[in-house]
Amino acid sequence: MDTPRGITAGFSDTAKAADSSAQAHLRCLTKAMDRIQCLLTQDEALQDYDQIHAAKSILYAAIEQMGTRVERMGTVQRMLRELFAIVTSQYQTPGHDKQVGLQILAELKDRYSILIQ
Repeated sequence: MDTPRGITAGFSDTAKAADSSAQAHLRCLTKAMDRIQCLLTQDEALQDYDQIHAAKSILYAAIEQMGTRVERMGTVQRMLRELFAIVTSQYQTPGHDKQVGLQILAELKDRYSILIQ
């Protein structure tokens, strides 16, 4: 079955942005882990307030980035579940909730660009 062009339009650009965003999250996470490892493996670093503060700051940023990403994924997952239920109901009642499904699909497409940031 062919996929309508409207559904996939713009996803390649969005996928590129997703890669860039994912790389930024990974860089932040890697930097946080490296900073913590240095802090915990060097005795003198444990007594340096600036190093401790820098480690806490980058760790906090990584925590916030991952939390935001998880929240966005949860929202998208709920929307996909709603679409799944609507599509499944089409066996019993064709056309039922069609408009709701189209609204969810439109919102999902709008949110997809948000998801990757």
